[in-house]
This record gives sequence, C-alpha cells and structure tokens, in this order.
Amino acid sequence: MLAAVRTAERSRYLWATVNVCNTKRHPDAIGIRAQMPALGFATTLEMDFQVDQRSAQSASFRPVSGAKRAVSVGSVKRGLQQDGVTFQFPANAGALRGTVKFEWKLGHRVLGHSSRVTTRGHPSANFGDPPRFSASGCVIG
Repeated sequence: MLAAVRTAERSRYLWATVNVCNTKRHPDAIGIRAQMPALGFATTLEMDFQVDQRSAQSASFRPVSGAKRAVSVGSVKRGLQQDGVTFQFPANAGALRGTVKFEWKLGHRVLGHSSRVTTRGHPSANFGDPPRFSASGCVIG
C-alpha cells in the first residue's frame, strides 16, 4: 500500500494545468484542470483547487482569498482521473495560475498527498477552451 501511494505522489501522470484562459466563451475566467492516478485498490481521490495571483510588489504568486474549491473525484480503484473548476474574476485581475493539492484517502485516513502548480504541455486535459489548451498561467487584463 505504501509503495502505491509513493508511486502516485511522484507520478508524471499527476499534474495541474490551466485549460481555460479568458476566452470568448469564458470571458474573465480561469479554468484549472488536474489529473491524478488511482492506487490499484479502492481509495477516495480528492483535489483542492486554489487560484494564485501575481503580486505587483514582490512578483511572487499568492493565494487569492475566496478562489478555492475542493472536489471529490470519488472512490476509484484504477486509472487516471481528471476533474477541474472554473473561476470568474473581474477584468484586469492580472496574472493568475493554479495550485492543486491531491489526497488519497481510505475511509477518513489520508494515505498520501501531493501538490502541483499549473504547468503547460498537457494536451490530454479535457474540456479545454480551445480544445487541448494547456498553459502554466493566465492573464486577465
């Protein structure tokens, strides 16, 4: 069990990406999509999505208050599971990215956890706008 958790926590199939960024269909919005592998036995998979905004003063990213959402992917035995959320922002929100925290649970017990900042290059991300869109960040300006 421990080996399966460690493998999943370090997997190249564990990722987060921006799949929607201020498009005609989704104006002033950022969509964050994530994927996580199952462990080979029934566990509950959970993802916590957080939007981070670049600070003009320090040029670093900080979590945006109120721009967080938890998603339970469900109880899964095998395969790769994807889910995502879309957040609305006011015009001129600036540079945004996402951070996703992943958890594998057995009952109420957390078996493992990991986190990823959004990166580009994940064309298998579903529901992109446009299709197959995958970026590390988004500018709403």
